Amino acid sequence: MKKILLILSLLMVAAPLWAAVEKTNNPKREVKGVLPSPENYKKLEKYSQFMADEKYAEAKAGFNAMLQRKLNDYERAVVLQYLGYLAMQEDKPQQAIKNFKEVVKLNSLPNRTHFNVMSNIARMYMATGQYRNAVKAWQDYFKATDEIRDSDYALLANTYVQLEDYKKGQQYIKKAISMAEKPSESWYQLLLITHQQLGEFRQAAKVLEYLVEHYPQKKNYWKQLSQTYFALKQDSKALAALDLANLNGLLTTEQDLLQLFKLYAYLDVPYKAGKVLEAGLKKGTIESTKKHWKDLGATWYQAQELEKALVAFKKAAELSDDGELDFQIANIYVGLEDWANARTALKAALQKGGLKDRDVGNSWLLLGMAENYLGNEAAARQALEKAKKFPKVRNNAQQWLNHMKQTQVTKAKLQESQKTEAGSDTEQNGETAAES
Repeated sequence: MKKILLILSLLMVAAPLWAAVEKTNNPKREVKGVLPSPENYKKLEKYSQFMADEKYAEAKAGFNAMLQRKLNDYERAVVLQYLGYLAMQEDKPQQAIKNFKEVVKLNSLPNRTHFNVMSNIARMYMATGQYRNAVKAWQDYFKATDEIRDSDYALLANTYVQLEDYKKGQQYIKKAISMAEKPSESWYQLLLITHQQLGEFRQAAKVLEYLVEHYPQKKNYWKQLSQTYFALKQDSKALAALDLANLNGLLTTEQDLLQLFKLYAYLDVPYKAGKVLEAGLKKGTIESTKKHWKDLGATWYQAQELEKALVAFKKAAELSDDGELDFQIANIYVGLEDWANARTALKAALQKGGLKDRDVGNSWLLLGMAENYLGNEAAARQALEKAKKFPKVRNNAQQWLNHMKQTQVTKAKLQESQKTEAGSDTEQNGETAAES
C-alpha cells in the first residue's frame, strides 16, 4: 500500500497553478481530431465513474471489455490510460508503465494529457527504483513537450542523485530553483546533498545558511551548518551556529547538549562549557553519571571555578567505586590549604582503593602533610613512613620526616632556652629581694 501511495503522489504532480514553466523549441506535435463514438463515450463515462466510486473491479472489467472491441486510436488511448491507473491500484507498476507507453505510442490524446502521460512514465520508473529508465523517460519527455515545469527539473535532479550522479543532479536542481518563485524546501535539501557528496563544503554552507534563515526551527539544519563550518575550519562560526540553536531551545537531547559542551571545551571556553553541562545535568537532560560529573568537575577546574569543581567532583565520587576522584578532590583542597577537608578526601581515596601506585604514594605523602599542618605529629609520621614505601615519593616523604624532626629539635631548644631564661629571672628576683 505504501508503494501505491508513493506512486500516486508522484503521478499527482500535475502542473500546479504556481508552477514556473519553461517553453521549449520542440517541434509542434500534430494530433488528428478524432473523438469517441457516442456509444463508447457513454461507456468511458460509466467506467470512469466506477473508478471515482472506487469500484475498481467493475471498472477494470468494463475497460478490458472495450479493448476487445474495435476502437479508434483516441478511444484505445483513453482506455489504456485508465487501465494504467487501475494497474497501479493493484500494485502492478510494470503493467501500468506498459499501458502508459502504449498510450504514448498511439499519439492520439491532446497535448496536455499526452505530455502528462509521458512524465508519469518517468515518475513511475522513479517510484519503482528504475532510475536509469527514469532518466531515459525524462529525456524523451523533454524532447517532446512544449513546456517544462520547474518540478520536472527537480524530479530529474532527484533521479540523477539516486544514481549518484551528483554533478548532473546539481545542474538540474539549480535549474528548478532558478525558475521557481518560491522553491520547495526539499529542493534546497537536494541541492545540499549534491554539494555534500561532491565535497563542496563552502557551497553547502551557503545552502544551509539559507535553510536556517527560512526554517529556523529545524534543528538539523543548525547542526549540519555547525558541522560544515567545523569542516571548513571556521570554528567560531561552528560554535555560534550550535549556540544559536541552543538559545532557540532546539538542543533538547543529551547528544545535542554534549555536542555543544564538547565544542565549547575544544575551543577552550571552559566556563560556557561548564554552564551547558551543568544545566543539562540539573534538568535531567544529561544523564547523571560518573563520567558526566567528572567532566564537569574538570571543566570548572579549568575555568578556575574551584568551588563548582569540588561540587561536581564530589557528585562523581559518590558514583565511583574507586578513590581516583577523592584523590582529585584532595588535591584541590591541598591547593586551597584546606587541610581538614584534604585529610577527609585522602582517607576516602585510600579506603576506596583502586588507585595507581604513584597516587597511593602521593596520597600517603599528602596525608602526612595534612596531619602535620593540623598538629597531629604522630599521625603525620605514620602516614609519611607509609609514603616512604613508594619509590617515587620516598625522598619527599623523608624530607618531610627530617623537617618534622628538625622542627622538634628547634622547638625543644627553644623550650629549653625559655626555661633557662625563666630560671635566671627567678634568681635575679630572689637576690633583689634579699638585698632589700
